[in-house]
Amino acid sequence: MQKHREMYISEIEKERTEIEIERENIYRDIRHTNTQTQREIGKDTVASTERERERPIEKKM
Repeated sequence: MQKHREMYISEIEKERTEIEIERENIYRDIRHTNTQTQREIGKDTVASTERERERPIEKKM
């Protein structure tokens, strides 16, 4: 009985560890995706600012 209990507990701990590792992998992927998105937003902002600079200034009368 004790042996079965120990095996059961060991199996649960193993599954818990696997879940924690998977959770960390998911969080890392999310952080990576957020970083990439921020870089793309930054590039878009720079590009739109450069386009604004290239546009001739219209004088209002």
